[in-house]
Amino acid sequence: MLYVLDHVDKILIMIDPLRVLEWCEDNPYRKYGNMIIHFYKKYIAAMNVNSPNWNQNIYKWSFTHENGIVEDDEKG
Repeated sequence: MLYVLDHVDKILIMIDPLRVLEWCEDNPYRKYGNMIIHFYKKYIAAMNVNSPNWNQNIYKWSFTHENGIVEDDEKG
């Protein structure tokens, strides 16, 4: 799993090579909801250590899941 944070446009992008299950294709939050909350909590804690005056609400940032990621096979 790779997390990409865009501080300018306030977007969290998750790149996951695993296939999104059919029941949650229309709403990726079904698969990633707990991961997003855990990531946000850790990120807020890290930013408060690094920049104590930082007070953005990243729960309001946009979220996208990149789909169409192709996983390499053994042949490369």
